[in-house]
Amino acid sequence: MDKSEHKFKEIKAEIDIQKSTEITNQFITELNKESPGEIIKKIVNTPHLWLPRFTKVKEQVDEIYTGSISSIIPHVLYSPRHEKPVAILKGEDIMRFKVSQHYQLWLRLQDIHLKEIHDNAILSHVTAEDFNSLFNRKELAAHMPFILKAIERHFSKDYISSIHLLVPRVEGVLREHLKLAGLQTLFQTKDGSWEEKSISKLLDQTAGVDKVINPDIIEYLRYLLFRKLGDNKRNELAHALMEESAFKEVLSFRLILLLLLFFMPLPVEPSQ
Repeated sequence: MDKSEHKFKEIKAEIDIQKSTEITNQFITELNKESPGEIIKKIVNTPHLWLPRFTKVKEQVDEIYTGSISSIIPHVLYSPRHEKPVAILKGEDIMRFKVSQHYQLWLRLQDIHLKEIHDNAILSHVTAEDFNSLFNRKELAAHMPFILKAIERHFSKDYISSIHLLVPRVEGVLREHLKLAGLQTLFQTKDGSWEEKSISKLLDQTAGVDKVINPDIIEYLRYLLFRKLGDNKRNELAHALMEESAFKEVLSFRLILLLLLFFMPLPVEPSQ
């Protein structure tokens, strides 16, 4: 067995310990002592519970795979939709793929615990109105009707509707947040006109974005919205590629929490 397989099991065990049921239950117990508004704020302000620490993920991948056979042998990627090979990865692309794999592992394990928090603290103590009261940043008022409708749909367990409303709002609110921070969200075309940057250019090629948004949040936005090796929800939703089973309660909840980050004081330092 390749040494990387042993290390992978060690890392998975570490993640399981960090996000154990015992820790989650303790957090839920503490949450349920708070008022509804404070429950929401504590979850939002504890982003490491629901956003992977990208730097840590990358360090783990480097430790596991650098110098291993798995980092040398070309990888063939298959389309999960058509079961056909879509790419052959070599060199640095292999390591990027490994990072994406481990990032996804963190997310899926966090999803298990985030769902417990949602079901046992949010649904039992918090209402849609409690969430609505926190979406009160006047500079982002244009997005409010859509967000409030999405929250109402979420609490009605209509996740198809809530996710359809929330995904584009994440991009819209992100653009407004960067504009308000004084960053350039437009680019000049060859004919001299100005257009909005694509979401990938907005996050990858906008000077100063990492100074106003936590790097862990930036990485999650990339993964969530447009990264092909990630969830890629922006493109899947726009092109009707999301199956019904993908419209999950925990994704809808994640999107609400993510949006709330832009309506509350936004932490810039990486999560501890």
